Formats: sequence, structure tokens, C-alpha cells
Amino acid sequence: GSTLRNTEWCLGIVVYTGTDTKVVRNSKPPPTKVSKVEKLNNKMISLVVCIQTVTALVISIAYIAKAKDFQKNHSWYLDFSSSANWGSLWITSFFTAFLVLQDIVPIAIYVSMDMVKTAASQMIQWDVAIYHEESDKPANVRSSTLNEEMGQVEYIFSDKTGTLTQNVMKFKAASLCGQLVGDISDIEAKAHVAEDGEQGNGNRREDSSMQAADERDSEAVATYSSHKPCKAYLAHNQRYSAFDCTEYWNLHSSSQPDDKKLLQWYAESLGACHSVVVQDDKEHGMKFMAESPDESALIAAASQLGVEFLHRQMDEISVRVLGERKTWKIIAVIPFDSTRKRMTSLIQKDDGTCVLFCKGADTTVLPLVKGFDPDSENGLGSAVPHADQAGAHLDRFSKIGLRTLVIAAKEVSADDATAWKGIWDEARGSIVDREGEMESAAAQMECELNFVGVTAVEDKLQDGVPETLRQLMRAEIKVWVLTGDKQETAINIGYSCGLLDESQKVFIFNASSEAQAATELDRLQLEVSKAGISKKALVVDGPTLAHILDNPNLEGSFLELCTSCVAVVCCRVSPLQKSQVCRISYCIYWK
Repeated sequence: GSTLRNTEWCLGIVVYTGTDTKVVRNSKPPPTKVSKVEKLNNKMISLVVCIQTVTALVISIAYIAKAKDFQKNHSWYLDFSSSANWGSLWITSFFTAFLVLQDIVPIAIYVSMDMVKTAASQMIQWDVAIYHEESDKPANVRSSTLNEEMGQVEYIFSDKTGTLTQNVMKFKAASLCGQLVGDISDIEAKAHVAEDGEQGNGNRREDSSMQAADERDSEAVATYSSHKPCKAYLAHNQRYSAFDCTEYWNLHSSSQPDDKKLLQWYAESLGACHSVVVQDDKEHGMKFMAESPDESALIAAASQLGVEFLHRQMDEISVRVLGERKTWKIIAVIPFDSTRKRMTSLIQKDDGTCVLFCKGADTTVLPLVKGFDPDSENGLGSAVPHADQAGAHLDRFSKIGLRTLVIAAKEVSADDATAWKGIWDEARGSIVDREGEMESAAAQMECELNFVGVTAVEDKLQDGVPETLRQLMRAEIKVWVLTGDKQETAINIGYSCGLLDESQKVFIFNASSEAQAATELDRLQLEVSKAGISKKALVVDGPTLAHILDNPNLEGSFLELCTSCVAVVCCRVSPLQKSQVCRISYCIYWK
């Protein structure tokens, strides 16, 4: 379905509602849920019915044989006529024997099982240990069919965001122009990560650098520091931001023109490159409706950096830049999806300049950056500005469990933007291979980008997650976590939530090709079999899973490796890969 916002009334026309509509064709009948105990019970009942049938058949055949013998030798007192219908007599004797033997079928067991399940469901709803006090809600048993399965669970497949974590995002820090802007010391203390002494390496600006600012920069600091978001953002920022923007304005005032441009792009990208919709609420003012809490946190940070998102229309957005309201034209938006893992917006500002903003996962955005070299020491390339510090900050954010996005941008001439817009519209309207045409059109624009910065967003763990996972693992239940986060972030979350601990031997499975995946798989299987420690854990990334899932011969070996571990963490995986992992696990191992 869909929701219509910011509209007082509308006219609707129903064109066709038959069985060929998209909703009906995509709908599937709900699967029948049957527990293992019930399946076993059905098999046993079927076996008893078969025994009953065979027994009745033997009795009826024996009866007819004996009756014929009696007709021949003793018909003088049994009154068998020579014209007896033996066929109908056999059918009658068969069903008579079948009814006589009906007591061997335990039909009452179904009634007994349903009564026990109903009682167990009621006990679950009365259980105080699983009562949620904050929402005043007890456990709700929607179906008693699978009650007994709860005690037979061997594997749990879990997502991270919203399951292990609260899915309440707060913008925490940023990497800008080689500087770490924001305070992450509290998160590092929780994650038991020691400071790595980057203070003298440009991690934070020394007070002496600020003292060297000239009078003009001091005035700029006062001007920027006095900027405050509008009233509508106060409550929003309190929920979605834990970011101190003072360091950003200090950095902005003392930076060189090239770096100031990057800082400006950073704020503008957070305020313009998103899919947030503003809903006008007469009681509470503006309400920001975002597809994900990440975007809510990003526009909160943008408002602190001087770019406040105000309104969105079909082809333009309204923003307030340092108190001045402006309207920017949206030339095109290349949306985020699980394959691209990035979002791109081509914006034309009110002064006529066109800027392409791109935000997304580092694995998909960094290859588009001008001068990117993955084989370099810092992982970004010497041609990328502030590459050493940015790479260190990206790793640092990931190691303490912060969600990271890479921001990139570039200026586009008006002629190039207009020409590409025609290519993009043609690709979107293509009937044949639309996705391929759109991907080709996007590649023409998403290239030679300038690295702008990195965002760091905090998503706290749910209350009681470490204790819950420890109890599950004490019960010898194996937990698999499937997440789209970076490998370092996923590992850190694994340790912080108790899924991984120091008593485990953690194996890392990374491969860049199918041949390497097969080689690494054989090596890991050998190492796991030789490992003397009983607790083993596996961490595998999305590209490696892609090679494994494309080769049926590797799926079985991969599952054997996973099932020998008490915990498995799959990182940088797409929603499709999550479903594929669950599918092959069920189809191959539990079939």
C-alpha cells in the first residue's frame, strides 16, 4: 500500500482490480505451519490406519475363505445358498472388521494435544519474565501450533538493526578534511578501545591552531556558532543527534578555500541527498517522515551544520542555508537499493550551479572517487585528499560499532547535466532491460567524484541483548547474525552484544573470486577441524557469500563449516543474500 501526505483531498479512479494486478499476482497463500511433533503424530496415525486397513483386509479374506468352506461342508445348518454374492459379503465383512478395529486409532490424541497447547499458550501470556513493562504488554501468542517447537530450536537467524539494536539512530561524529569532528570517547570506553594517539596526526585540532586564526576567521566563528536550527528541528535533533557542531564551525573558519568547499558540500549533501518527506502538523509543526532512522539522523546533523531541509516537491526542495531560505531544483535522483548500496542526487542550486551528491557504503562509493586505490597503504589512495586520516577514522568508527556512510560529490556543468538528464529519462522509460539501461546511465554520471567525508551514526543495543544471547548459547543454540554493516563494525557489535567473546576462536572468511573462495573454504575447514578449542565462530562478508551462493558445489561445504561454529556473522550482505543463506540452510542441511 501507500500513504498520501500533505494533501487535503484527491480524486481516485479504479482502472482494474482483477487477478492480473501486481498486488494479487505477487500475493501467496499463507504457508501452513505444522510442528515436528504434529508431523510425527500424523505419520504415526497414518501408520496405525494402514495397519488397521491391512488387518481388516486379512480378516475379511479369511472370513470369505472360511465361509466358502462352511458352505461346502456345513451348509445344511448355516443356510448358505448356492447363489450367495461373495463380493458384497466380502465388502461387508471388510468394513465390519475395520469398524471393530477403530479403537486402535488414537483419535483422542489430537484433542489432548490441542488442550495442552492451549494451556501452554496461556502460561506464556501469563509469564512475568517476558512481560514488557515500558509498553505494558505481555507476550502475545498468536498461534499455539508451534508451541512445542520453542524447546527444539537449534539455530537462530537474526538481523542486527532493529533486532539486536534499538533502531534509534543518533548522529555522533564525522571525518572532515582529515579531522575527527565530534566526541566518540564514551563509545570507545564502552567498546574497550584505547585511544590510538592520533591527536598529533590531525585527528583533532590543537588549541594553538585556533589561536592562529585571524580576525576575519574569529568573526566567522561567532557568526556560525550563533546559528541555531529553527524550532521544528529542536525536538528532532534532540532525538536523532548527539553531535557537537562547534568543532565543525571552528574547522570551517580556519580551513583553506578547497577544504571549505568540501565542508559546504558535506552539509549540503546531508540536507539534500535523501528521501525524507515533511508532513505539516498543525499541532506539532513539521514532522519528518523518513524511510529509515539513518536519514532522520543525517538531516538533524545537516541542520546543525547550517543546512535545514524544509520542504520537498516533485522536482525541487526548499532548504534554509544559514538562515536564508533557498529553493534547489532536483534534476535527477538515482535511488538507493540493496545492490547499489548508495543514493545519488543531482541538484541545481539557486545560483545555477549543478552539484552531484552521493552517499552510501564505503565499498560502493569509494571506487567512484577520483584517485581511489584500494591497494594503497591507507586503503583509499594517495591522490585522495586527507586519505590517511580519513581511512584511519573510517576504521576507527567501524571498530567501535558506529554505522558509517561515505559522502562524495562533484560539480557538473549545466550542459552536461541537461544532456545526462535526457539519457537518464530515456533509461527509466525503457521497456527492454530497464535495469541495465538505468545502471549504464548512472555509471556515466557516478564517476570521478571528490571524496568529501564520512558520517558516523550510533545505533545502541537493545536492553538485555548480551544476557539473552549468553543464555541462548548456554542452551547450545547457535546464532547467525546477518547484517549489511562493515566487517569491523559487525565484529565489534558481535563482541559488545556477547555473540563473540575471548573464549572463541574467530575465523575470518574473505575471498575476491570463486576460486579463492573454494581454496579458503578448504583451508578453513581444515583449521576448524584441527582447532582444539570447542567454541569457534565464523565471520564472512557479502562478496564471499556471492561466490559461494553462485556455486552449488560450495554451498554444502560452506554449511558444514558454519554448523561446526557456535556463532556466524555475515556482514555486508544484501537482503537477497540474507534470504539465500536462510534458504540453503533449510534446503540442504535440514531437508
